[in-house]
Amino acid sequence: MGITNFDILQVDEIRGGTSASPSTTSTADTKFNTYYSKSTATSGDARGIYDYLSIAGAGGGGESLRALTDVTDVAAATARGAHISLSFGTTGSITGLGAAMGSTLHIPGAMSSGTYTSANIEVWADAADSSLSGATSKSFMRVGVGGNATGLALLDAELALFDFYGVTAASGTFIDTDISTHTPYAGIPVNVPGVGVRYLAVVSA
Repeated sequence: MGITNFDILQVDEIRGGTSASPSTTSTADTKFNTYYSKSTATSGDARGIYDYLSIAGAGGGGESLRALTDVTDVAAATARGAHISLSFGTTGSITGLGAAMGSTLHIPGAMSSGTYTSANIEVWADAADSSLSGATSKSFMRVGVGGNATGLALLDAELALFDFYGVTAASGTFIDTDISTHTPYAGIPVNVPGVGVRYLAVVSA
């Protein structure tokens, strides 16, 4: 009935099962690892989990956090690799930034080779016949609102797809305000609810 195969080997090594013998339970809504924390500090930033990885070997690589959800030969109801939320109490609010997820790429100076991005969204084909042709919907990114119908209607009239900061809108800049002289080159499909697929225009330089 309970979770099995969990060992604390030493202070710097905690394991919950192995790939051959994972921690297992048949109880619904189980949280395998649970941390409930509360900070009453009136300044500074508390962190529920702080995970720091230093890659100090030339040619090495890695991730500070790697999360993988594997739907193992069953038709699951829902599945997410990771689900990150930011929530507020009835009177809770912020005076600065509130983001359910933050992704920051630090550029310490002039960089050379490599591919740099703040966020990488990828769909991976595991096999030669990998296909989503039978799926109800397929996309690189899904954006929407949900929850209370009344609140949803308010948000529907207020939200923007992108909120840029730190850049200027002018001719020839990141946000180019002078595209009248550019020739349309291609369109990026966007699925608009109740309308269907429409296109964001891509123009020549």
